[in-house]
Formats: sequence, C-alpha cells, structure tokens
Amino acid sequence: MADLTGTVGERAANKNHDVALVQAMLGIVKSPKGHRYLGGFYDGLYGGKTKTAIAAFQADYQTITIKAAGVSQHGGRAADSDCVVHPGQFGPRAMYSALSNLDDSGVMKPGAATILKMNELLPADFKDIMIAPGTRVVYWPDLETQVAATAKAIQDDGTLHAQFRANVARLVRRMFEKHKLLLTIAPSGGRRTFQKQYEIATTPDADGNFATGAGPGESNHNWGQAVDIGFNQFEWLQLGGNSMKDDWWLNNLFKLHPGRDMDMWKIRNAIAFDELNMFPSKKPGDYIHIQRYGDENVSMVKSLAAVLEKKGKLSWQWNHGYECDLGFGGAWHKVGTSIQIWDKTGPMDKHWIAAGKGVLVASIKDADVKEMRDALRGDFEAAEAARDEWEPVAM
Repeated sequence: MADLTGTVGERAANKNHDVALVQAMLGIVKSPKGHRYLGGFYDGLYGGKTKTAIAAFQADYQTITIKAAGVSQHGGRAADSDCVVHPGQFGPRAMYSALSNLDDSGVMKPGAATILKMNELLPADFKDIMIAPGTRVVYWPDLETQVAATAKAIQDDGTLHAQFRANVARLVRRMFEKHKLLLTIAPSGGRRTFQKQYEIATTPDADGNFATGAGPGESNHNWGQAVDIGFNQFEWLQLGGNSMKDDWWLNNLFKLHPGRDMDMWKIRNAIAFDELNMFPSKKPGDYIHIQRYGDENVSMVKSLAAVLEKKGKLSWQWNHGYECDLGFGGAWHKVGTSIQIWDKTGPMDKHWIAAGKGVLVASIKDADVKEMRDALRGDFEAAEAARDEWEPVAM
C-alpha cells in the first residue's frame, strides 16, 4: 500500500515526497462522477490546487463529520476541528478505533482514513505504486528475483576487482531493500579493454562530443575498479496514469522533468557513497559512474605509468606526460598520449633511436620507427594483461 511518512495538507509537514505521492494518486483515482481530482504533472509542492483536490476527495467520500471536542476523551484531540470519516470506518461499536484513524478536514495522516480510501480506489495496475523519501518520482517496484540475479552476477564477475564487485553487489541489494529498485550495469559500463576504451575515447557522438577524456589504461573501468550502474527499465508514473520506462541514464525523466532524475541519483548515491564508501566521477554529468577510489586522491596516469614500469620491457615514468627510455637505459623521451601510444601515432624521432643505439641518424629507417612504436604498444598490452597488479598512485 502507498502510504505517507508525514502529514499532508493545511499547516501540515508537507514533505515533497508525501505531497508528490498524494498528487499522483489524486491524478489517478476518480470521483463518484468519474472525473480525476488533479491534472498536470505532480511536483511535490503543496499549494492551492492540491488543497482543493484533497478537500474535494474528502467531501466526495466522507459519510460523517464530527467535532473533535466532542470526542476528545476517546480520540485524544485537544482542539475543535472537523474530522473526516470514510465509508466503513464509523459505527456504534467501532467509535474508539474509528476516531483514532480520522483525518482532520483538509489534512491527510499516514495510515489514516484519506490515504486508505485513495488506495482502495486505485485501479489494480496501480496498487503497488510508491515513492522514495527525498524524491518526487512515483514508480512501480522491481522484482526481488531480478535483484538477486543481478547481485549474484556482479558478485561472480571476475573482471571486476574482488572488493569492488562485492560492494557493487551490496549496492544492488541495499537499493532494493530501501527503495524496491533494481540497479544494473550499463553496456560497456563494467570492465573495459584498452581497445574498447580507445574506441570510446576517439568516437564522437552526433553532437561531436566524446564520452570520455581518458585513453587506454587511464580509466578505472580498464582495471575493473569502476562501473556505470543505473536504472534501466525503471517504470515511473506520469499524472493521469501513464507510465514511462527509462534507460540506465534516466534520459526520459531528465528530458521531460529536469531535476527529478537527480532525485533518483541522490538516493542511489546515499548508499554507494555514504554507506559503502565508493566514489563518483569527476566528469560533470557522469552521474551513472561509481568507482573504487576518489579522483582527488589517485592519479590514473601515474598509476598506469607504474604498471608499465613494472610489467613492460622498456622503462616508463610520468612527468607531465608519458616518458620512456625506449629500452636504451638513457634519456627519457615524451612518447605521446595513451591514445597515440595505443594507435602507434605518437612522437618518435629517429634521433632518439640513433642516440640510443649509438649509430648515425641516417642508418635509422622507417621500419625502426615502426618497431619502436610497436614496442611501446606492446608494453601497454603487457600492462593490461597484468591488470590485477594495478595499484593506486597518489596525485
């Protein structure tokens, strides 16, 4: 049953989520004459239209109004006010129990007469609707079987870091325990190969924007330390009874009602970040992303350079860019971005190779340049193969 967490109405608590729930229900239930009590989209803000709709609903479905002062010894009321009693609630033998469940006229209490009657009048397809505290989106709950299967799949996903995936599975279970919602990992939102990271980083969308600025080896995703986990198939209610299903990123909710999507991210984040100590992305608007370490503490480029140094055949370091000794044990050379190294287009001067080999520049051929670029790419591949040995390096 959809219920309130506080009072709604004149001089009531009017928490946004309670008001939104009442408004949504008043947009579904019908009067004895067949009309709905509210039109438009529910906004969670108590005002004149909501006040009028609550009063009209109570007027349509009450059977008797009594004065509180006349029943104070039974109902414990301290001041005169009208009380609303709905059909089946009041009778000579049930006075005391009925009085304890009354609503003051124009006010709705949790578990009391008006909200009970609204639930009774909801069509069968809407009996399960609910709302999470702190949000303004009424929705249908997900299935526990889906949640259990999703959590198990994440727990068993060996491409993710063991401790991290355990926390992500906990997030899925906690989200259902608290809000009856299912979270799932988006396509390409789990562990990504260096090649997949390269493709994402170099492929613009229709507007010419890139989904990430991180190249191969520079994303938490590449090391199984991050997931993009959201609300795919989240079914939410539009006023009047229309339902809307959303994608992982809540794009429909964002486009139709900007700001309401953030309500949902906030309740997910309260579990992921506050309870389970995971971290967000530093990229603006990347709400779906969750990672094991905070961007303010860990340098992904330094961490990649450390794995390259540990597992590669050449020597590597980060010094305002990737530097490599090209295997000669001498001077350091800036060899490009991770994208350039991966696709073998980074800087490679014949003079570097000649100096390292102790030969004339004229003796260095294009094939030697290609061979060196292949070696740089080979070290990246060796680092990826050793992803379990990645360790965070401080900023």
